[in-house]
Amino acid sequence: MNLAFGASDAWAAAVYGEAHPDTVAFLQNQFTALGGAMKNSLTEVGQRFFNAGLSAFNHYNGAEAIRFARKVISKLDGGFESEYIIPCNSLELLRSASLVNQRWIMAHQELRQRYLDQRCDGYNETYTSPDPQGVGAKHYDYRRATDGLLQTVGEDDVFINYLDELREGDRDRTIGEKAAIQYTWQAIDMIRAMTNEDMTNKRGGTF
Repeated sequence: MNLAFGASDAWAAAVYGEAHPDTVAFLQNQFTALGGAMKNSLTEVGQRFFNAGLSAFNHYNGAEAIRFARKVISKLDGGFESEYIIPCNSLELLRSASLVNQRWIMAHQELRQRYLDQRCDGYNETYTSPDPQGVGAKHYDYRRATDGLLQTVGEDDVFINYLDELREGDRDRTIGEKAAIQYTWQAIDMIRAMTNEDMTNKRGGTF
């Protein structure tokens, strides 16, 4: 397949860079699950819409798109910087997480509960939660991070949409950002299974 990249593609590459491989894998799984679940129920129009979405995903995440992103990034002078959500998949990355990533790390259900119980550092010098209570689906940030994603409820895999009114200054997260958050949460679960280190304490320490 030949891809023609234009100005909008160059801008997207400059802003978002090369997608993390874990993020790409997550999105591929979402498309596979959605396609399988709705294969026999989509109308002709729905099938065209789904195929268009898959085509757009491949356009921005295929091998040629990745090479294009690297080429654009290599030509930048370093004068453009953008803080964005990334998969934090190590203890070091979690402890040194930026403010924007701290918000979503602290929406992890176990860390959120520890934060409410005052049993973790919770990036205490930089992170504050506007919500005095709520864990999981009862927590605004958790709902924003999982809205529209495939989730396991009991024995079923379902897509859940929350009907939240966005708070002032907030915005919907992109599917790529939500994928990065999911991989960060999975990394937290894996690290917790191996160690008692508090990944929300920048100076180190245990729970």
